[in-house]
Amino acid sequence: MRHRRYHRLHREAPDRVQAIGAAAEHLSADRSPEDILVALAPTLGDRLDDLATILGTGFAVELGVPEAGAVAVLRAPTPTTVAFWRARYPDCGLLVVDPFGETPAVACLEAGADDYVTGPVTAAELAARVRSLARRSGAVRLPA
Repeated sequence: MRHRRYHRLHREAPDRVQAIGAAAEHLSADRSPEDILVALAPTLGDRLDDLATILGTGFAVELGVPEAGAVAVLRAPTPTTVAFWRARYPDCGLLVVDPFGETPAVACLEAGADDYVTGPVTAAELAARVRSLARRSGAVRLPA
């Protein structure tokens, strides 16, 4: 028998889902077409709500699905999920945040992740990693 695996967000209490929605409203106020989209996993939205402020201009932080040229921040995905996102968005930067070390780093990186961080992560560290991915992709130039 096959078991369905539901995302943790679907099992959350309705008040938690509303809190995540409220956090999403203030992540990035106005998004310019030149901004690099940082698509944040919904389960990280309330924990990293100051990420948009730390990244500053040139970046737009939103919860949900990335688009071409974006940086996607995934929370503890399986290697299969990483491979899916890599195949679907080949030019996106994929950053895996695994707060509890649920998935081996090597498996995620081999599946297509560009960066992997485990343990408690601060918004400042995540911002530095996002900027690094953006620089490596050529989307952001280094300061002169």
